[in-house]
Amino acid sequence: MVKRKVKTLILVGEAKERMNRDLGDWSETFLIGTFEEAVLIAYQKSRINDSVLLSPGASSFDMFDSYEERGNYFKEIVSKFR
Repeated sequence: MVKRKVKTLILVGEAKERMNRDLGDWSETFLIGTFEEAVLIAYQKSRINDSVLLSPGASSFDMFDSYEERGNYFKEIVSKFR
């Protein structure tokens, strides 16, 4: 599924190396240091009509207290690109 559907995989957080071992060979893959960098790379790599999906593969408790905080921060960062 990743090979067919994912153009770019951007991994961030404490599980990024493990996820890269499992999925990294199927698409262009970036291992990123911060959430902000991950969103910026996604913005830079996307083109008109592309979809950017924030798809946490883990809980993100290494960066955020809850999924609501993570989602709100994602929206805050993305709103600056408009």
